[in-house]
Amino acid sequence: FKTAPAELFAAKPQLVPAAKCSPMAGCCCTSSHGDAGYEMQMPHMPFVGHATQVFTGTIGMSDGEIGPNFNMITHSALLHSGQWSDGLFDLCSDWKTTLCAFFCTPLLTYSMLRKSGTVKFAFGDLDKTKWLGIFLLLVLAMVAVYYVGGVGPSYTYMNVPDANGRSVPISICLGTVVILLLLWLLSFSVLKGIRDKFLVVEADWWTCLKSCCFVAPNVVGVSCMPCAYAQASRHVDRLQGW
Repeated sequence: FKTAPAELFAAKPQLVPAAKCSPMAGCCCTSSHGDAGYEMQMPHMPFVGHATQVFTGTIGMSDGEIGPNFNMITHSALLHSGQWSDGLFDLCSDWKTTLCAFFCTPLLTYSMLRKSGTVKFAFGDLDKTKWLGIFLLLVLAMVAVYYVGGVGPSYTYMNVPDANGRSVPISICLGTVVILLLLWLLSFSVLKGIRDKFLVVEADWWTCLKSCCFVAPNVVGVSCMPCAYAQASRHVDRLQGW
């Protein structure tokens, strides 16, 4: 609590019979006053002028995995800070996580969900097993669309020359677009779920932007997603003691 109203300090405690002392009416503290069974009751009033979140226990310990370096003070401090433990581009602080985020994002995602436990997303709870099932299903759907030659109308977005100098169109079909959008939604759900579970204050539009992957006309990927996943993974590791 940061501040307390002056009325709290001016208020005088009242002795009331124990049977009439209700937690709903005020804050009671047990006191012995002979055989009458009296308790001390303070008037019920707020301590702060703005909303303050109350924590009951720790977060991520009941269903997540705790590492050998877990520290309760660090865990609580990170929860109360309302921020990521470091910046989006602090990639040099953990090279192993950074390399995994850029070259094996699914493995890092599974590891994050294993350590953090179940998170919330648009369609209910999401844990490592459910995420893995959805991800593999989308990958198989992508492979199936490729082998059948596309599903739905196609859009040619560029032409590249082959070995004989002939122009070969590069196109993308509607089925592929739908699968890519679902993969992005899954990516966004993981980041948002971890963000909300560990009480990080961040706008949805920024989390959405960080989970996107843009493709320029020259087929060069421009994405913050690996950086965002590395940031979230470092945060979970520090919270859970890994």
